[in-house]
Amino acid sequence: MANADQVEIKHDSLAARLRTRIERDGPITFHDWMQAALYDERDGYYCRSGPSRQGRTGDYRTAPETSPLFAATFAWYFSKLFAELVFELGSPPAWTIFEAGAGGGEFAYGILNNLRADYPEVFLATSYVIDEASPATRRRAEERLSEFSERNRGCLFF
Repeated sequence: MANADQVEIKHDSLAARLRTRIERDGPITFHDWMQAALYDERDGYYCRSGPSRQGRTGDYRTAPETSPLFAATFAWYFSKLFAELVFELGSPPAWTIFEAGAGGGEFAYGILNNLRADYPEVFLATSYVIDEASPATRRRAEERLSEFSERNRGCLFF
């Protein structure tokens, strides 16, 4: 039999809060439901406390976490794209790579590390912007990418 604390937790679950919201305000969109399921501050998949959701010990691994070749391939692609922009527009003083849903920053780290090592002129012109909804994951990315903050040629976080 459940005690009073367990019953209270059940009534305050994300499902219960969504049910109350729907009863009060009417139907919600799939977007709003997914936003709550993934990013609710307390119970969202990416925001709840506990072990990391990504990586070798998490629920899944992304391509950048599996092999450094993924980011290296994109760094090569970005260097070619930058060269095309230089050819077409003249030498652009800077450009920005934007990554949505960057997780813990593995891909960004691989890109910036490869650009710095293999394409220094592209690295010097690159700013990297990350949009990551989970505050805990954003903090992990900020730590992972801290070495790239020099001269504002690193990462901006949203």
